[in-house]
Amino acid sequence: LRLFLNTEASLVVAGEEGPLTVPLEIPSSLSSGIKLNHPFEIVEGMITKLTIDFDAQKSVIQTGNGGYKMKPVISLSSETYSSGEVPEGVGKVFGSVTLYDSASLSLVGIAEAEVELTGGVYSFTNKTVTLADGSFILLDVPAGNYTLTVYTEGYGNYQENIEVIADSGTVVDVVFLAEEPGGISGGVLDSISGEYISGVEVIATLSGGSNYNFESATETDEEGDFLITNLPVGSYHLTISAAGYAPYETDSGEEVQVSPGEIVDIGDIGLTKIP
Repeated sequence: LRLFLNTEASLVVAGEEGPLTVPLEIPSSLSSGIKLNHPFEIVEGMITKLTIDFDAQKSVIQTGNGGYKMKPVISLSSETYSSGEVPEGVGKVFGSVTLYDSASLSLVGIAEAEVELTGGVYSFTNKTVTLADGSFILLDVPAGNYTLTVYTEGYGNYQENIEVIADSGTVVDVVFLAEEPGGISGGVLDSISGEYISGVEVIATLSGGSNYNFESATETDEEGDFLITNLPVGSYHLTISAAGYAPYETDSGEEVQVSPGEIVDIGDIGLTKIP
């Protein structure tokens, strides 16, 4: 596929006295058109849809003499479906790719991470990369079920199945951990009888995070024991509740500290029955 540019081009830039229209140089090397090296398949009896994404911000560069020159940055995505499978409406997928910093209990954006969306009721592939703050957006995604994959340099990869709904947005926030996660274990019993209680809800909430709200929950097993794993390093506030019992919460200053790769056993917690 080849695109041709109009050589009589201009650019509107912000000036001190308002918008200013300046010439935009189109290199002579582009006179034969821009070749898009993205393979796509034409299938008999099917419809192939091509979506061309022109990144205007990256495509215009400033030259040494103060002028502006076109250096096109263009991506292409393709879709193949039968006329009976044409989806009704499109949505968007947006979110962020970040790294959890346990020292500051905050999230730091990962720039230039590749985000790929594949699947649907027909063949569909769309890609983008995250901005400096780790954010990304994929527009005009046909409604359906997809697999979203994130590729990063040095932090690993991530994959999740998502659903895109027409005229709606699907949010996917991906958090990578620089340190191995840990966990919290313990038991819950009746403070009077000493009998262990099953089905008790245990919630661990990360304390003190500036822009990272993390929470994980589980229930005690038949023997009254619980285990919460994959907890990012940090201090956790515990909330333990069961039907017929007064809830238990850790006091300020008594949070459970989770260290890299370790399971912290807090022992048995006694619950008091409500009269």
